[in-house]
Amino acid sequence: MRTLECCVTMLRWYVLQFVDAWKEGDGKRVLRLWKTFMLHFRAENKTKYAHEALRLQFHVATLPPYLFHQLTWGRFINTHGRKGRNLPCYLHNEHINKLFKDILETWVPISQKRPPLGKQGLCRLLREYLYWL
Repeated sequence: MRTLECCVTMLRWYVLQFVDAWKEGDGKRVLRLWKTFMLHFRAENKTKYAHEALRLQFHVATLPPYLFHQLTWGRFINTHGRKGRNLPCYLHNEHINKLFKDILETWVPISQKRPPLGKQGLCRLLREYLYWL
C-alpha cells in the first residue's frame, strides 16, 4: 500500500510540474518532463504515448538550431500579458474553435442546415459578431 501511495504522489507531482511548466512557458522543462513521462508510459505498457515521447526526443536531437528553438519555445501563447498565464498553443486553438462554434450556434438555428464556411467566412462572421458587441 505504501508503494502505491508513493507512485501516485510521484505521478501527481510530475503532472503538476508539467502544468506549471506550461503556465510559465518553460520549454526546456517541458521537454525534460516528456523524457520522464516516456519512461513512465513504457513501464505502464502505454506504447503509443511512449512512442510519441520518443519521437519528440528524436526530433529534438536531430533538428537544426533554429527549429529546435521554435519547437522548444514556440509551444506557448500568453493572451493575458501577465506572468505565469501562458497556454499551450493547441489549447488556445481549441478555445478559438469553441468560440467559432458558439458564434455559429447563436446565429444559425439548429433546424437549418449550416452552409459550409471557409476561413474567410468564419473571419467575416467573427468580425460581424464583434462589431455588434
